[in-house]
Amino acid sequence: MDKLKWLVLPVFLIILLAGAVSAVSVGLDWEIEINGDNYDRDEVVHLERGEDLDIGIKFTAFNDAENVELRAFFSGYEYSDHEAGTSDMIFIDELDSGVTYTEDLNLELPDKLDIKDDNYKLRIIFSDQNGYMEDFTYDLRISTVSHGLKIKDVVFSPEYRVQAGRALLSSVRIWNMGKKAEDGVKVKVSIPELGVSASEYMDEVEAEDTKTSEELYLRIPSCAAPGSYQVNVELEYDEGYETSEVTKTIEITEGELCRPTTTGTKTSEDVVISVASQIQDVQAGQTLNYPVVISNLASEAKTFTVSADMVDWGTVSVTPGNVVVVGPKSAESMVVKVSSSKDATAGQKMLSVSVKGDGQAEQLVLKANVIKSAGWSATKVLQVILAIVIVLLIIIGLIIGFNRLRGDEDFEDDESGQTYY
Repeated sequence: MDKLKWLVLPVFLIILLAGAVSAVSVGLDWEIEINGDNYDRDEVVHLERGEDLDIGIKFTAFNDAENVELRAFFSGYEYSDHEAGTSDMIFIDELDSGVTYTEDLNLELPDKLDIKDDNYKLRIIFSDQNGYMEDFTYDLRISTVSHGLKIKDVVFSPEYRVQAGRALLSSVRIWNMGKKAEDGVKVKVSIPELGVSASEYMDEVEAEDTKTSEELYLRIPSCAAPGSYQVNVELEYDEGYETSEVTKTIEITEGELCRPTTTGTKTSEDVVISVASQIQDVQAGQTLNYPVVISNLASEAKTFTVSADMVDWGTVSVTPGNVVVVGPKSAESMVVKVSSSKDATAGQKMLSVSVKGDGQAEQLVLKANVIKSAGWSATKVLQVILAIVIVLLIIIGLIIGFNRLRGDEDFEDDESGQTYY
């Protein structure tokens, strides 16, 4: 029995030793970089409020390992389990001995961290399935920036989707996380794809204060195509030197007032509205002309008002004026002019034009293709000539039609005035 005990004891010790060796057998050579700076173990990391942490980890394993977890998180922050971005983790199936690995972890510095509290720490932990663990801990020192506004929330009304032709209201909630109060803060909400935007200036926003903007009004074009659209929310402050931006999404559903057309012509019972060309090319900084012809087929005069939505890629006007009186069985023309901005981005833009009169409303969707190339191309010249010819043909055709109508009426009057014996 004593002999058996002396045989079992060494085997048991060997098993314990093997387990201990396996728990410390990985062995790592580390190099950690935080926001571009190298840090040794237990160093102090200085951060600015609202700053994100990009953690680059380079390490070499001295032995093979499996099921490795690499994790970074903030220690001492009570909301770590509830806020996204306060921790990050990478899982590695296998590590090969002598191979150098590079991994990236990303954290967002929580807004609620008390900058006066020195107890916050950044912890980076490496562990494997056998119980091996290495822990790198860094003290955090957080300072406040002089100027810092953050968009905390954006509230839409209606909240998730809006019908084309209706209004979208936006309220922007702002937090001043900087040391200084901000005055004259510009808030802008825009839907670039539709060419609509709205802006307002906010009064002073005190340091450590939260403030909500007035409702910003965006009118969705009546003929906007149904689908999801990107809504850009921008802040401009500190005399325009600082900006902040977030992107939201809104769903637009089909409108009730739009009558789709591919011919550039809107027709009711006694009114015809024609546009020579619904899409044109324009060089940034140049002017577009959209000729609009309103034909009145009725026997009495009608008054029409032509208006165009404002766009963020240029300025819009209607010449010779936005109100026109069209006589009976006649036509009038006007031009919707868009002077594109010199800094207008290249690509397709949209413009919504409405024609209203005598309880009737029509909506036209015009498009512009902003290009950066200089000079007039042969294609551009031909497009302009073609647009002019189409307008002339429309007017000539309407004059001929009106003359025929008048001729028929005169003939009927002559017949009614004859006497037979």
